[in-house]
Amino acid sequence: MSDVTDTLGQAGTGEQFSSLGEVWALAPIGPGPRAEFSMWAKREARQLITASKAYLTPLEVKEDLADYREALDAGDYDWGPPPPDGVGAGSAINAILAGIKGQMNLIRILLRPKHGNLPVGKVASIVQGADHEELQEAIARCLNGPNSGASPETNGARKKQNTTQTAIPSPSEMTDEQLSALIREEKKRKEIQSGGTASVKP
Repeated sequence: MSDVTDTLGQAGTGEQFSSLGEVWALAPIGPGPRAEFSMWAKREARQLITASKAYLTPLEVKEDLADYREALDAGDYDWGPPPPDGVGAGSAINAILAGIKGQMNLIRILLRPKHGNLPVGKVASIVQGADHEELQEAIARCLNGPNSGASPETNGARKKQNTTQTAIPSPSEMTDEQLSALIREEKKRKEIQSGGTASVKP
């Protein structure tokens, strides 16, 4: 496997599905995409803690930060290959994958090797326009298929392991309001990042 293929998790033509009159290809979930999603999940958690300072007491924020650091130590935000080669995804990763935002980011990452960086609004439109059973099957093959690849070095401090294969529910039918909210949230996140807003460090 080449360095580029290993980094992107790309192999062959990918897992294909149809949407918006086009054929789209999801790359297998290799070490690079798993690590990217894991880092994104950690960043999202830190940003939520930072935002909570506006409505929580300092003690509550401190407790949330302690819980987050404990989850990091437990490997809840790690994502390794599925059994029998690895321990799969941590509990925090699986929880995030069960939500619309997590699903959209995963699909965005898996689309990138073949289709480049797509804005979140475009990814959401692709998901809405797809046959959800076909898309779910393509995602499942990417996550648990034979081309999943090996895991990067895992957290040696892992206290608990997920011994089941990683799976996410079929992407939900999004209302126009949910789609608009997702796009607004992505724009707000980019504005915060470009403005250099401080985030809580693990």
